[in-house]
Amino acid sequence: MHLTADDPKTSGADAWRERVQNLLGATLSTFFPNNIAYEVACEGLGNCITDMRSFKGFVHRWLSVAAQVAPFTADKILPVLRQSAAAGAKQCTLGKDGRACGFRWSGGGGSSDDTTGAGEQMNVLGAVSSLLITEAKAPVKGSADGGAGPAGNATGPGGSAPTKPSSTTRMSVGIMPLLFGLGVCGWAVLLG
Repeated sequence: MHLTADDPKTSGADAWRERVQNLLGATLSTFFPNNIAYEVACEGLGNCITDMRSFKGFVHRWLSVAAQVAPFTADKILPVLRQSAAAGAKQCTLGKDGRACGFRWSGGGGSSDDTTGAGEQMNVLGAVSSLLITEAKAPVKGSADGGAGPAGNATGPGGSAPTKPSSTTRMSVGIMPLLFGLGVCGWAVLLG
């Protein structure tokens, strides 16, 4: 049996809603103390490896999508994301030109933060861009939106058959993340 949290006719919907809310509560209390993103595994000890310095941005993006696909969570998620993103943006006063972002957002200002780099920049970019979720179109869910209909048949808008992406589209989907990543790295080198 397929259960969904947003269909009141589905048995178990209340159980899924409760589970989502419990998971959200644990996530916010653990990773957002004082409503500001905090890397529990390493930030307090100051021993975060390079990858760990980009996780705050990922969590921001994941939570923003969670608020979109489970709208009953938005009232809890969005205020925390706003406060955390503001704290992250305040850290972007470091480096020679005063535009490099730091890692420790809870401190209130960038002057005491000695960690800057691509991960720290990506964190703040992820946090700030996650606030745009209220302007974004929701993910595809039903046949009217181009998703799988009740029988599992994928259809395009208005019930038409979906079109296959062109080779140019497939190539640009593959190359755009690479170009974006190179741009972020280049930006970090210039700022550093």
